[in-house]
Amino acid sequence: MTHRGNQPVRTFLTGARPIPQEFVDQASGRATWHRKVGRPVTFWLVVLPFVLLAKPWVPSFSWLVVHIVTLGLITTSIMVWSQHFTEALLKNRLPESARLWQVRRIYTLTVAIFVIIAGMLNNIFALTFMGSLAVGIVLTCHGFSLLWQLKKALPARFRSTVYFYIVAAWTLPLGAVCGALLTYPPVIHRWYAQLLLAHEAINILGFVGITVVGTLMTLWPTMLRTRMHPQAVRLSLVALAMMSWSVLVILLGAFIGAYYVSGAGFVLYAVAIGLVLVLMVQTCAAKKPVDYSTGSVLCAVFWLFIAVVVASFLVLNASSFADVNMRVLTPIFVAGFLLQVLLGSMTYLFPVQIGGGPSAVRSANAIFNRYAWVRISVINLALLVSVGFEYVERPLPPLTASLGVLGFCAFIPLMVLSVRASVRGRARLLEAQSRGEKVQFSLEQTTQQIPAIGREVSVGVALVMFALIVDGFFFL
Repeated sequence: MTHRGNQPVRTFLTGARPIPQEFVDQASGRATWHRKVGRPVTFWLVVLPFVLLAKPWVPSFSWLVVHIVTLGLITTSIMVWSQHFTEALLKNRLPESARLWQVRRIYTLTVAIFVIIAGMLNNIFALTFMGSLAVGIVLTCHGFSLLWQLKKALPARFRSTVYFYIVAAWTLPLGAVCGALLTYPPVIHRWYAQLLLAHEAINILGFVGITVVGTLMTLWPTMLRTRMHPQAVRLSLVALAMMSWSVLVILLGAFIGAYYVSGAGFVLYAVAIGLVLVLMVQTCAAKKPVDYSTGSVLCAVFWLFIAVVVASFLVLNASSFADVNMRVLTPIFVAGFLLQVLLGSMTYLFPVQIGGGPSAVRSANAIFNRYAWVRISVINLALLVSVGFEYVERPLPPLTASLGVLGFCAFIPLMVLSVRASVRGRARLLEAQSRGEKVQFSLEQTTQQIPAIGREVSVGVALVMFALIVDGFFFL
């Protein structure tokens, strides 16, 4: 420890002596609403690998995996982070006393998801419908909560983004009802194809897509640690408006039985996502994506663009909705878009949210970014191979597919280690501040290391090629 005048100054070192438990508890935020509402996300994140491992014994395996991701992980995360970004964009942080209903909505959503799963696995339509109705009510209340905060806040530059959060939240109830009706026998024979198209369009393109693009308008340049593109706000709002209208067009076509109308909606949505991709790439001109968070999110939006383009082709080239096989796009939507955008965003947001100063954030980022581009390349190449085999209606290569799953699952232990490093760093900072010490950070502690991207991508490509060769010899 050194002194500057009469004030003690401590050089911040994460590997120093043990930290008193009171500072660890305070740093971990065990009593904060973020920690409380984040537990269901962690639960679903841990459950997912066990479900994947238990595939031979799990009924309705594909449906269960898809809805653990879409409802358990994505919907819960969107409720948490749309609230977080609404407060940030409106510069209107709510007091802790106002968090009770937010926490209740999150846990009600979790119970509703369990009800839906129980109804589906036991083929009980009443349970499935009740759970879907509960999900719709929770998201409707969430939208009204955001609207109330918007009306009370002072004018802000990015307040228009919150309107899209609200629109996205209010689309999900209709998507949930469409999903429940897919299990109702009198509806299945006549309306199944149209309801499935509406269900996927509302939930993925509407609820998730609009929320993600609205968030990336400000989050993407922040993740890259660069300035926002001069046209970012204008172009993002144009894209969001196009996305909203295109979802309505897709629904109109599905409900009136006009597949070409739905196809036009998919084309419009593809144009909107193409505009978003161009904007993201132009932002990258100032600062390249070098870590897991930026690389994963960029790949996710690219896969969304590919999926919507393919969906446009499938719908416009069909003679009826019954000929549209949207299930071939499920791996792209779930693994390519949803999981990658979620894990990429969490990789950036977790260390920043916990805080603890530049050293703690850097330590957490370093853990999250271990073998970042190996994981990114393995995930995306394995997905590309799986989609190719799905297209030609061949069995998935087991080792290659498992390698892709392992790339995703690596996030879980890295998350645990990263959060632990963040908490310890913040605890040390709080301990130093309690002693009246001023913490300083060296340049080495605040500088982010750039990974050897080319070498890591080469390793990822080699792993996937090896897995394909083994699959070819022993399984295909």
